[in-house]
Amino acid sequence: MHWHHFYDRSTRAAGLVSDGVFHLVSTTLVGIGLYWAMAVICANRADAGNGMLRRFTAGILLGLGGFNLYDGTIQHKVLRLHQVRPAAEHWLPYDLAFIGLALIVLVSGIVLLRFIHSREMPTS
Repeated sequence: MHWHHFYDRSTRAAGLVSDGVFHLVSTTLVGIGLYWAMAVICANRADAGNGMLRRFTAGILLGLGGFNLYDGTIQHKVLRLHQVRPAAEHWLPYDLAFIGLALIVLVSGIVLLRFIHSREMPTS
């Protein structure tokens, strides 16, 4: 798409380099996280039927939503590192869509986690 870079307040080349560094680091961290999560799931196979996949999914949703909410508010608005669509005449619709989607994903993770915990609570 070439219109959303990690850092867009410099040259296009600097934006592409910053994208490369960001994606290298983030992909490495995601790989480490997935490896760790799968190791935990495999170590607890007896527990796997007890909501392990739902907890994993809730964690993914919380991480994605939380990161994008942080990105959309802190990096886009407070620090002004980059915009969702810098060449657009009006940034607000893009910002609202980006932050709104982040909130939907984050709230979905919270709802799923609360559902899991409510099912695990012993009834008296």
